[in-house]
Amino acid sequence: MDLPFRLGTRNSFLRPQHDTRGGLIEILNPMTETAGDMTNRLISIIVPVRNGAALIGPLVDALKLLLVPPGWTKEILVGYQDSEDETWQILQGRDVRVIKSSSLGPAANRNAAAAAAQGELLYFIDADARPAQPDLLIELIQQTESISALGAAGGPILIDPDQRLRPVALADHWACWYPWATERPTGGSPFQPSASLLLPRSVFETVGGFDEDLAVFEDYEIEQRIQGAGFRLRFIESAPIHHVARGRILESLRHSWRWGRPMRREVLQTLPKPRFAFQATPALFWLNAPLIFLSRLRIVLPLYWKGAGPRKAAGLPFLFITLGAWALGVAFGHRDRPGRATGPRPG
Repeated sequence: MDLPFRLGTRNSFLRPQHDTRGGLIEILNPMTETAGDMTNRLISIIVPVRNGAALIGPLVDALKLLLVPPGWTKEILVGYQDSEDETWQILQGRDVRVIKSSSLGPAANRNAAAAAAQGELLYFIDADARPAQPDLLIELIQQTESISALGAAGGPILIDPDQRLRPVALADHWACWYPWATERPTGGSPFQPSASLLLPRSVFETVGGFDEDLAVFEDYEIEQRIQGAGFRLRFIESAPIHHVARGRILESLRHSWRWGRPMRREVLQTLPKPRFAFQATPALFWLNAPLIFLSRLRIVLPLYWKGAGPRKAAGLPFLFITLGAWALGVAFGHRDRPGRATGPRPG
């Protein structure tokens, strides 16, 4: 079977400005899992991973059990980067295609695996996520196949069932993922995180893949390009995943700070007004941190209280300080494009 790229070359579908950092790609594990009858339509499941030994094995096992609609088959590809744990050894024993990228970051992992993928649909799922039901792909495919100009789709992002009674994890989850709850109905969407993201391959290639210069919010940025090209995003209520939240408060605070910093412009445009002070005086803008915090809390708290379950009261203090870290990130954050990396890429 011919591959859609040559080993040792850069990802050919990437836009020129991305190609300079696309990195070399290499197949570390040949395709041993069959793609099935090639008269069937194919969906490619792509998982980016680095130092993911704790979670990658159960995720791959769960992905192998996913059902597809009649006339479809699936393949699983892992976009891998050199890891300091046993991620590679775990993948070797699980009969999946492993594609290595020499560039750091999840965007590079996804691009490398997408270049090796053969499906007409690409489904991206993060290494710290898990399908919530075996018919996940059936729901995504059947709910979107009749939508014209489909750009991307995904469903609810729910806390891992084992963490529902852990206050720090509850706070971390709801601070991040509150817009993607099961109570949200199927319909149009301005943004769907790459934790669970379906894209037609043609759309992915049209916009040029993920921007590998971004350390965070590379999913937000590509979806801005997708919508700018005239395609639509869709939220599918019946296609949930589970996501493992951060269970330690310092990890949660660091993550919230890092997420807040590059999103100053978007936050100021979307949070409920009043107007923020000192917008023309960056050195004083941090004084808006309390107002940014209260504006966000006003949105998140009712959803958290409704959906967080029996330990919601115990998690409330952690929710406050997690949202506070995010608000400080926004208040002190970058003023350039969302997610532009200005330091080392996260591991």
